[in-house]
Amino acid sequence: MKLTKENIEVINATLIKNGVHYIDIRIEIIDHFASELEKMDGDFETNFPLLLDNSKDFLKQMQLSFQKLELSNGFRNLFRNIFSKRFLIAYFFFVLFIVLVVNNVGSDQFLYNLELIPILLPGPITLILLYTTFASKSKSRDLIGLLSATNLILFSYIFVFLPFIRSGSLWTWVPVFSFFMVLSFFYYIFYFESKKEYKSKYESLWN
Repeated sequence: MKLTKENIEVINATLIKNGVHYIDIRIEIIDHFASELEKMDGDFETNFPLLLDNSKDFLKQMQLSFQKLELSNGFRNLFRNIFSKRFLIAYFFFVLFIVLVVNNVGSDQFLYNLELIPILLPGPITLILLYTTFASKSKSRDLIGLLSATNLILFSYIFVFLPFIRSGSLWTWVPVFSFFMVLSFFYYIFYFESKKEYKSKYESLWN
């Protein structure tokens, strides 16, 4: 039995009704269900309710296994991105850019106007993250873990690094400030790339 897009959407909607709100978990479960259903004779309308009823323990195990170590996985993904070539290149050029700007306007004037930008810039995505975490029925464990880890690093800017930036010399505070600025921009990249990835994975289930 070959599943159609409509069959996949029925499975997805049923999983949401059964409390499976993480899209990455649903993709894994849908893939498993699709493999099982394609081995069965008969029609989807008959076979799927039977398979679902026989898979209650499997659903619970999948949810428990995916919900463990959410933040730990987020930090691993974050550090992998920080040490990626694109992040390091962006960081290098941003340091050069900030040095050029500061040489023209001065450190005091620059920091007076822009020192809080690294923590303010991610605000819109942070609000989306809060909504997704507590209200959305279509969220990603990996994305929430990655953005939560990034948020913790960014908040350390206020409590740990901002006093250092205010009192440090040009060549000590610029690398620190530049890192947090680049991380703030990449916060958006993490979000939109992850959304695109899971949309592609979901669509591949019937292609």
